[in-house]
Amino acid sequence: MGTSPAYFRARSALFLELIAAQGAKGPLLPLLRNGVLPPDMDTGAAVRTLMAQRAFPGHPLGFAELCAFNTFFALYPEKVCGVEALTSSREFPLTIKGDRQDVERTIGLALDPRLLLPPPAPWRIHAFESDGGTFEVEYRAGAKQVLLTDNGEHCRTESYGEGQLLQERHFPDAQGANAYLLTYMGHTSPPLDTLEALALQLEPQLELL
Repeated sequence: MGTSPAYFRARSALFLELIAAQGAKGPLLPLLRNGVLPPDMDTGAAVRTLMAQRAFPGHPLGFAELCAFNTFFALYPEKVCGVEALTSSREFPLTIKGDRQDVERTIGLALDPRLLLPPPAPWRIHAFESDGGTFEVEYRAGAKQVLLTDNGEHCRTESYGEGQLLQERHFPDAQGANAYLLTYMGHTSPPLDTLEALALQLEPQLELL
């Protein structure tokens, strides 16, 4: 539910309701308009409450929906080159704290053929790590979880449901493991990632920094 189009439509509806309740000069307007809820509010719980009250369409999100209320980065947090942080500015209440290493790491992951970017909906990247020798990534979709580990010699995938190990498979390389994961996730091929195209353009410039 937490990665479905219906969930993010409910999330946007929540922001619209909170903005309307603030009035013309509410102190939280700058945060809400940028897709940030007050720190003391549980976003997931608030959205699920709204979903229990009324139904939201489940078809794929449109471009305008992805651009509203920071939805794109809420859906793909791995594309943020650093850490989101709040500021005291009314015009720019949300900023990204990061450095060159964060940018290179994000772009490097986009160029790494072992990573599915973006993973087929409703799956998302929950965590990843690459130290040059071992590559690990965790994908999640609701209560489902998939781990892929590549140590350079062989790959292993682990599939979980409700925290219980359902299946473990071994592959000679990441290409075979990813082919299996795409089938497991219910797709035959990953969608084109715009970040990958951007990374190819920025890579030569990064080398000059």
